[in-house]
Amino acid sequence: TVMPVFRGTVSGSGVSRVELQLVRVTDGASWTGSLWLSAATWFPASGTTAWSYVPPALPEGAYTLYARAGGEVVEGTAAAATFWVDATPPPAPTVVTPTAGVLITGPRVSLQWLAPSDAGSPLAFEVDVDGWVRSFDESPALVAARRGEHSWRVRAVDLAGNASAWSAWHDFEVWAEEVFVPLVMR
Repeated sequence: TVMPVFRGTVSGSGVSRVELQLVRVTDGASWTGSLWLSAATWFPASGTTAWSYVPPALPEGAYTLYARAGGEVVEGTAAAATFWVDATPPPAPTVVTPTAGVLITGPRVSLQWLAPSDAGSPLAFEVDVDGWVRSFDESPALVAARRGEHSWRVRAVDLAGNASAWSAWHDFEVWAEEVFVPLVMR
């Protein structure tokens, strides 16, 4: 798991340190820099007016990082950022239609699938038609296809960038008749 680098800046006079508190949302435990404790614990950031912090490799879940500036006394309210660690890909979507070589009349094809449930984040979908991959936010996806046989598959991608396995390939055939419209000029 790649962890983000948190950075911040502090303005004002008399700032001699920045303190951080990393809290696990599920149980409220605080990170000391080496272990989790049930009591609120603050530890120093790297730097003062410009500070940074790279958290340890964390298991999946929600966390809140608090930052506060201090000098002789700690003043003001701590700033907070909540983030989620999500390294699990979502399940693969289930293809609904077209499948089994179904014949589509017309060049526009409605590709439909059932979205898997993912507790981590919203999903986007990548659809591969004959090796050409496009992204969609939801099902159905309307695509143009030339006359002939085609294959397609779909996979889900969560907000963290974790991609599911691709669904199996499914075939369909497009039969589109060329229509010529006469142009009459008066």
